[in-house]
Amino acid sequence: DTAVKLDQSNKKTDKIISKNTANSSPVVSQTANQQPTNQQKAKTNNQTSAAAINSPVNAITTSAIKQSVAVSSIENLSIPSATASSYSPISQENVASQIIAPSPKPQIATDKRAVYAFLFWTFGCVTLLLLLLAQYVIFNLDDLVKNPSTQSKLDVFCRAVSCSLPGADVKTLAVANITQRSSTLQEGGTDILATLVNINENEQLYPNLHVRLYHNNTLLGEFIATPNDYLSAPQRLISRKQVKLFMLTVNVPSNEITKISITPLY
Repeated sequence: DTAVKLDQSNKKTDKIISKNTANSSPVVSQTANQQPTNQQKAKTNNQTSAAAINSPVNAITTSAIKQSVAVSSIENLSIPSATASSYSPISQENVASQIIAPSPKPQIATDKRAVYAFLFWTFGCVTLLLLLLAQYVIFNLDDLVKNPSTQSKLDVFCRAVSCSLPGADVKTLAVANITQRSSTLQEGGTDILATLVNINENEQLYPNLHVRLYHNNTLLGEFIATPNDYLSAPQRLISRKQVKLFMLTVNVPSNEITKISITPLY
């Protein structure tokens, strides 16, 4: 009896274990079904972190693409006729040369105009200088001829252009027939009369006269008389082989003058 009871209790125990096993199998299957979901979550998290890591790279790549698109659009606008096969980027130097450098022909024309303007300006300046020099010579001819250094230069110029100059050679002038008398023009003065002789074959300028007054070889005084001082009328030239009478009046009594010296000079 005891053996029979043990056998029955063992059977009951086996039934209970089989039932528990059958009841627990859905839990195991449910747990097994949940495992792929966790793996999917891990994959999802990995994908999310990878996307987060790669997002700056994607942003940089997107920015670079945008910049390249902008540059290509600008270059296409600069050269509308460029094609994909013949496209070449334009550098800043080429753009600057296209903007600044003028075309060769206008530059050459400008250079020619500048040269012509410079030549015309130079010619005008030289002409004005020559005119000024000619005016100076004309208005100061007498003084220039009286100076031996400038007279020689003017002689060379006149020989080249076939012109004539008045003479100014003191060696061919002389003062003669010097006399004195009591002045008829100034009371207590003395009138000095003399003749100026031009022995030159050409006309000459009237010279200045260096007058010295002596009393018994003692110099009383001296002065320079210009042509306006000893000529009655203004004159410039004395003719060739001409003898010209002139008179000077001095404020010295005639009885005190014993000797008179008159020398022509320029």
